[in-house]
Amino acid sequence: MTHLIDNINSNSLITTSQATKKPLKNLLDNWQVIIAKEVVKQWQQSSTNSKLEENLLNSLALINDQSAEVVNSLENKLELKISQIKNTLGYTEFNLNNNDELLNSLKEIIDELDSSLKSINSKKAEVIQELISFNWKQVTSSNFVTLFQKLIKKLNTKKTDFTNKKNIYQRNEASAWQAYFILNRKLQKVTVNSSRYNYYTESKWRAIFICFEAKLKITYYQDCIQREQDLIDQLQTYYKLLLKSSQILDHLQESLNKKATLSLQSLKIISLPVFMYLDKVNADDQKKEIENWIGHSLNHWGLSNKSWQEIEKKLLENLESKVLTMYQDFRQFFKN
Repeated sequence: MTHLIDNINSNSLITTSQATKKPLKNLLDNWQVIIAKEVVKQWQQSSTNSKLEENLLNSLALINDQSAEVVNSLENKLELKISQIKNTLGYTEFNLNNNDELLNSLKEIIDELDSSLKSINSKKAEVIQELISFNWKQVTSSNFVTLFQKLIKKLNTKKTDFTNKKNIYQRNEASAWQAYFILNRKLQKVTVNSSRYNYYTESKWRAIFICFEAKLKITYYQDCIQREQDLIDQLQTYYKLLLKSSQILDHLQESLNKKATLSLQSLKIISLPVFMYLDKVNADDQKKEIENWIGHSLNHWGLSNKSWQEIEKKLLENLESKVLTMYQDFRQFFKN
């Protein structure tokens, strides 16, 4: 400690002459940089909500479950309607193109599916928006970036799964239609009372159900694909903004680290006292000052026209008076 006191009492730290002004300025600039570096570090390590990812994934899973329940219910409704029409007609001649009741039922069920899914998807978007907005100021941009990368990857995987299932039902529909027309031709070649006629008729009704079920599922999976894509687009927008904000902090930290390293190498021991005062600077207060100056919260800094160099300069300026007070307190401490 003797060496430290000697340094403080030496001409390198006393401001009474022109010769001593530059060393003192260098010292205070050094302290500003060290404190600024610590402030930015705390900005990057703000408290995070460990439940955010879990809550988002649970919300997404809940919406998927609700959508599946809707389509399963409507599929049962469709099967029941086809069975009712089949029982009414029995084995009489049936032409799908001339049966308005069945075709209208299919259209009504698909319309009901569209309406239900739109309502569910709208609520899903609102829930995601609310969760993100609620945590926007508590979670750091870098943590958000990591989270959204994971979510986008999961959504793309789910979208691929939905696409594959849609393709399966498209093939099922094509095969069922083909079977339907083949069975129609076979029915024209057999008598009504033959066992073949009953078998072909049953198979024909089965083909009709497979066609209609496929149409319903194709509509459902197409909606699921679009829903996942809409969420991916929504998260991509946030991701790009947050990535820019995160990069600003990274640039700030890198620049301040370099400046702190250079100044520590030149000033060495007389930089040590500043570490005693790091807890005197409130990083949140400094963040609010910069946010007010920029006009955006930290996670929205990517929208600002302020460069990271301008932000660094402003932060150092804001710390100037605090650093001077620290220096004066430090000198007073050793005088006493």
